[in-house]
Amino acid sequence: GSPLENKYLACALLARGSVQLSDVNRNVSKLSKQLDMVQWNQEGFKVGLCSVPPINHPYSVLCLSNNCCIRSTFKRMEDRFKTLYDRRKAFVHHYTQYVEESHLVEALENIVEAQSDYEELQATGIISSFQSQSGDPRISASRSIYSPVIS
Repeated sequence: GSPLENKYLACALLARGSVQLSDVNRNVSKLSKQLDMVQWNQEGFKVGLCSVPPINHPYSVLCLSNNCCIRSTFKRMEDRFKTLYDRRKAFVHHYTQYVEESHLVEALENIVEAQSDYEELQATGIISSFQSQSGDPRISASRSIYSPVIS
């Protein structure tokens, strides 16, 4: 799913190069209006500044975020695991040479539990603040957090 259609738990920005803190703060303010943060962490941004620019560029920004759109990735992992492990068991012997088979089952349980946790977090507010502000559910699909943060 689209990151903007999901709840965010936290967001970190690391800016390198000739970047002013005031520019970063201004853009964090813009970004925070677009993101649907969990209720208990409405100001969940951390910012790091490094004056050393990346090679061949005046500046760069790295954004690391934890949001509920990871659920679909966990679901794909679960489906792939079940295909290989439950149905075929063709390749299991390659892994059981190094790992006990019970660890494979435990890994699947952990993925399913993490998926469930993110489902619960997302369900705490089904309509994102972005959609409710605009009134148009299509608006979130047209925006991207991958566009440059610093202007």
